[in-house]
Amino acid sequence: MILTMRFLKILLILFGFITSNIVTGQIKQNNYSVAQSAIIIDSLETSINNLDKNTKQDVTLKLALLYQHIDAEQSKKNALAYLKNSDSLSLISAKYSVYELLANIYEKEKMFDSSYYYLSLQSNIIAAKAKEANEKLVSKYIIPANITNNKSAVNGFSTIQTIIIIAL
Repeated sequence: MILTMRFLKILLILFGFITSNIVTGQIKQNNYSVAQSAIIIDSLETSINNLDKNTKQDVTLKLALLYQHIDAEQSKKNALAYLKNSDSLSLISAKYSVYELLANIYEKEKMFDSSYYYLSLQSNIIAAKAKEANEKLVSKYIIPANITNNKSAVNGFSTIQTIIIIAL
Protein backbone atom coordinates (compact mmCIF):
# COMPACT_ATOMS: atom_id res chain seq x y z
CA MET A 1 0.00 0.00 0.00
CA ILE A 2 2.85 2.40 0.84
CA LEU A 3 4.50 1.71 -2.52
CA THR A 4 1.34 2.55 -4.37
CA MET A 5 0.94 5.84 -2.47
CA ARG A 6 4.54 6.79 -3.29
CA PHE A 7 3.98 5.80 -6.88
CA LEU A 8 0.78 7.87 -6.97
CA LYS A 9 2.59 10.91 -5.50
CA ILE A 10 5.35 10.60 -8.10
CA LEU A 11 2.77 10.37 -10.89
CA LEU A 12 0.96 13.46 -9.61
CA ILE A 13 4.22 15.45 -9.41
CA LEU A 14 5.23 14.36 -12.91
CA PHE A 15 1.78 15.19 -14.26
CA GLY A 16 1.94 18.64 -12.67
CA PHE A 17 5.42 19.25 -14.07
CA ILE A 18 4.48 18.13 -17.58
CA THR A 19 1.27 20.14 -17.75
CA SER A 20 2.94 23.28 -16.36
CA ASN A 21 5.57 23.11 -19.12
CA ILE A 22 2.88 22.71 -21.75
CA VAL A 23 0.87 25.69 -20.47
CA THR A 24 3.88 28.00 -20.12
CA GLY A 25 5.06 26.94 -23.56
CA GLN A 26 1.74 28.04 -25.01
CA ILE A 27 1.96 31.40 -23.29
CA LYS A 28 5.49 32.04 -24.56
CA GLN A 29 4.40 31.45 -28.15
CA ASN A 30 2.31 34.63 -28.07
CA ASN A 31 5.19 36.83 -26.87
CA TYR A 32 8.05 37.08 -29.31
CA SER A 33 11.60 37.66 -28.18
CA VAL A 34 13.45 40.65 -29.59
CA ALA A 35 15.34 38.38 -32.00
CA GLN A 36 12.15 36.71 -33.22
CA SER A 37 10.47 40.11 -33.60
CA ALA A 38 13.44 41.38 -35.61
CA ILE A 39 13.24 38.43 -37.99
CA ILE A 40 9.50 38.87 -38.46
CA ILE A 41 9.90 42.64 -38.92
CA ASP A 42 12.59 42.17 -41.57
CA SER A 43 10.42 39.70 -43.42
CA LEU A 44 7.38 41.98 -43.30
CA GLU A 45 9.30 45.10 -44.33
CA THR A 46 10.80 43.40 -47.38
CA SER A 47 7.42 42.13 -48.54
CA ILE A 48 5.30 45.21 -47.81
CA ASN A 49 5.97 46.94 -51.15
CA ASN A 50 4.62 43.99 -53.17
CA LEU A 51 1.25 43.78 -51.42
CA ASP A 52 -2.21 45.06 -52.24
CA LYS A 53 -3.70 47.93 -50.20
CA ASN A 54 -5.68 45.84 -47.69
CA THR A 55 -2.86 43.44 -47.00
CA LYS A 56 -0.42 46.36 -46.72
CA GLN A 57 -2.69 47.85 -44.05
CA ASP A 58 -2.64 44.59 -42.09
CA VAL A 59 1.15 44.38 -42.36
CA THR A 60 1.51 48.01 -41.23
CA LEU A 61 -0.58 47.24 -38.16
CA LYS A 62 1.45 44.11 -37.42
CA LEU A 63 4.68 46.12 -37.76
CA ALA A 64 3.38 48.74 -35.34
CA LEU A 65 2.57 46.07 -32.79
CA LEU A 66 5.89 44.26 -33.24
CA TYR A 67 7.94 47.45 -32.96
CA GLN A 68 6.28 48.59 -29.74
CA HIS A 69 8.86 46.91 -27.46
CA ILE A 70 11.83 47.45 -29.76
CA ASP A 71 11.56 50.96 -31.21
CA ALA A 72 8.76 53.26 -30.07
CA GLU A 73 9.36 55.74 -32.90
CA GLN A 74 8.98 53.06 -35.60
CA SER A 75 5.93 51.73 -33.82
CA LYS A 76 4.42 55.22 -33.74
CA LYS A 77 5.30 55.78 -37.40
CA ASN A 78 3.60 52.55 -38.47
CA ALA A 79 0.57 53.16 -36.25
CA LEU A 80 0.07 56.65 -37.66
CA ALA A 81 0.53 55.30 -41.20
CA TYR A 82 -2.15 52.72 -40.48
CA LEU A 83 -4.55 55.42 -39.28
CA LYS A 84 -3.74 57.69 -42.23
CA ASN A 85 -4.41 55.00 -44.82
CA SER A 86 -7.33 53.32 -43.10
CA ASP A 87 -10.84 53.96 -44.28
CA SER A 88 -14.08 54.11 -42.37
CA LEU A 89 -14.65 50.41 -43.01
CA SER A 90 -11.44 49.36 -41.26
CA LEU A 91 -11.84 46.97 -38.40
CA ILE A 92 -12.92 48.77 -35.27
CA SER A 93 -10.87 46.39 -33.12
CA ALA A 94 -7.74 47.24 -35.14
CA LYS A 95 -8.31 50.99 -34.72
CA TYR A 96 -8.97 50.41 -31.03
CA SER A 97 -5.60 48.62 -30.72
CA VAL A 98 -3.79 51.36 -32.64
CA TYR A 99 -5.27 54.09 -30.46
CA GLU A 100 -4.25 52.15 -27.36
CA LEU A 101 -0.74 51.64 -28.73
CA LEU A 102 -0.33 55.33 -29.54
CA ALA A 103 -1.68 56.36 -26.14
CA ASN A 104 0.84 54.08 -24.42
CA ILE A 105 3.73 55.37 -26.54
CA TYR A 106 2.88 59.01 -25.86
CA GLU A 107 2.45 58.28 -22.17
CA LYS A 108 5.95 56.75 -22.01
CA GLU A 109 7.27 59.86 -23.77
CA LYS A 110 5.52 61.98 -21.09
CA MET A 111 3.32 63.62 -23.74
CA PHE A 112 0.14 63.29 -21.74
CA ASP A 113 -1.99 65.55 -23.94
CA SER A 114 -1.36 63.33 -26.97
CA SER A 115 -1.90 60.24 -24.87
CA TYR A 116 -5.21 61.64 -23.66
CA TYR A 117 -6.19 62.46 -27.24
CA TYR A 118 -5.76 58.86 -28.40
CA LEU A 119 -7.47 57.52 -25.28
CA SER A 120 -10.45 59.77 -26.03
CA LEU A 121 -10.54 58.47 -29.62
CA GLN A 122 -10.48 54.97 -28.20
CA SER A 123 -13.37 55.77 -25.86
CA ASN A 124 -15.29 57.30 -28.79
CA ILE A 125 -15.03 53.94 -30.56
CA ILE A 126 -16.50 52.25 -27.50
CA ALA A 127 -19.30 54.82 -27.28
CA ALA A 128 -20.08 54.49 -31.00
CA LYS A 129 -20.24 50.71 -30.71
CA ALA A 130 -22.54 50.96 -27.69
CA LYS A 131 -24.79 53.46 -29.50
CA GLU A 132 -24.92 51.22 -32.56
CA ALA A 133 -25.82 48.20 -30.43
CA ASN A 134 -28.49 50.24 -28.63
CA GLU A 135 -30.00 51.40 -31.94
CA LYS A 136 -30.13 47.81 -33.16
CA LEU A 137 -31.95 46.74 -30.02
CA VAL A 138 -34.41 49.64 -30.25
CA SER A 139 -35.14 48.98 -33.91
CA LYS A 140 -35.56 45.27 -33.27
CA TYR A 141 -37.69 45.29 -30.13
CA ILE A 142 -39.13 48.69 -29.21
CA ILE A 143 -40.18 50.16 -32.56
CA PRO A 144 -42.04 47.00 -33.73
CA ALA A 145 -43.80 46.86 -30.35
CA ASN A 146 -44.95 50.48 -30.72
CA ILE A 147 -46.18 49.86 -34.26
CA THR A 148 -48.22 46.80 -33.27
CA ASN A 149 -49.65 48.50 -30.18
CA ASN A 150 -50.74 51.64 -32.04
CA LYS A 151 -52.39 50.00 -35.06
CA SER A 152 -55.80 50.03 -33.45
CA ALA A 153 -55.45 53.38 -31.71
CA VAL A 154 -57.73 56.32 -32.41
CA ASN A 155 -56.40 59.69 -31.19
CA GLY A 156 -54.13 57.96 -28.72
CA PHE A 157 -56.87 55.72 -27.30
CA SER A 158 -56.91 51.98 -27.80
CA THR A 159 -59.90 50.31 -29.41
CA ILE A 160 -61.33 49.24 -26.06
CA GLN A 161 -60.98 52.75 -24.63
CA THR A 162 -62.69 54.20 -27.73
CA ILE A 163 -65.64 51.76 -27.39
CA ILE A 164 -66.03 52.62 -23.71
CA ILE A 165 -66.02 56.36 -24.47
CA ILE A 166 -68.63 55.92 -27.21
CA ALA A 167 -70.78 53.75 -24.95
CA LEU A 168 -70.82 56.40 -22.24
